[in-house]
This record gives sequence, C-alpha cells and structure tokens, in this order.
Amino acid sequence: MYASGARSFILNSKSLFLKWFSVLGPSGPVAVQLGGSVMLPCYVQNPIPVEELEVEWRRTDPETLGEIQPESTNERYIDRVELFSSEEIHRGNFSLRLKNIQTEDKGLYICEVLHEAFSANTSVEVLQLGKLTSPW
Repeated sequence: MYASGARSFILNSKSLFLKWFSVLGPSGPVAVQLGGSVMLPCYVQNPIPVEELEVEWRRTDPETLGEIQPESTNERYIDRVELFSSEEIHRGNFSLRLKNIQTEDKGLYICEVLHEAFSANTSVEVLQLGKLTSPW
C-alpha cells in the first residue's frame, strides 16, 4: 500500500512539473526563401536556470542541428545557425536563426529542452517559397 502511494505521488509530481515545464513554439509552419534566413521559435514558458538545462535543436532525421555547445553542431550548419544572446537564453528564449537557407533545409525541426529527468519539445516546419531575388 505504501509503495502504491509513493508511485501515485511520483506520478502526481511529474504531472505538476510537466504543467510548469512547457516549451512553446510557432502555431504553424514558417516560410522562407532560398538564400534568406528564418527564426525558429522555441521558448520555455517558465525560465529554469540555464545551468540545469540541456537544449538541442535537431531535424526529424537523427542528425543534430545544434546545441548550446557549438562543437556539437553538424558540419552542414556551421556558420549558418545562431542562438540568441546569453541574456535571452536566461529568459528562456532558445530560438534559433537559420541563415542562407538551402533546399535541404526544408523540413521539420525539433527544439528539445531537458531538465533533470524531464524533457519537453516543440517543432517547427520550415517551408520554402522560392529563390530570393534582387529587386534590380
């Protein structure tokens, strides 16, 4: 009986924690032109100390797009991805700017935030509208 109560307590605390720990993103796909740049939104609703978090951006394929540690960025994205300033990150803003959009960049991106044994994520679909042209 005690173990069952403990299990219920753990499940209840997990439920309460998950309500508090949520990751927000866009309500629909984002569109961008080839050669342009796009912001992939990702926010933690209630900021958590950065030291206690791990944040990962990835596509639906298994390759990692980027983490807060630049050394883990996939070669294809080097010099093409930027996170916000540390001040914004401390506010819970983990949005990613993807620059110089290429055809291969079209697809679904996932921002996953891990805190202790919990994780939450949001996804962003990137659509391409065509080539960026000069007005001249």
